Amino acid sequence: MTDPSLAPDAAHVAIAGMVFANAHDVVTVMIGGALIALGNNSLIANFHPYAAELFPTRIGARAVGFTSSWSRISSIFIGYRVASLLAAFGPRTNGRALEILSP
Repeated sequence: MTDPSLAPDAAHVAIAGMVFANAHDVVTVMIGGALIALGNNSLIANFHPYAAELFPTRIGARAVGFTSSWSRISSIFIGYRVASLLAAFGPRTNGRALEILSP
């Protein structure tokens, strides 16, 4: 059985992400980013107790620790993945004035 707060937390992050992605002023960017961070923290806090229930009792603690460790290790490489996606799909900014990029 899933924790009933996981779905609302995920929806919170999704909505805040859409607000952040469509923001055109500093205040909205800051509020959207803060709401994403709060939603992510809530999602993590609510998921960790549930994660232990995914594994048999005899290996629950070890399995959660193992998956948490791999999650942290994989997060090291996320920045490189985002950078490669921006290099492939992002706007070309070399040698261009800020006023041209964001009128």
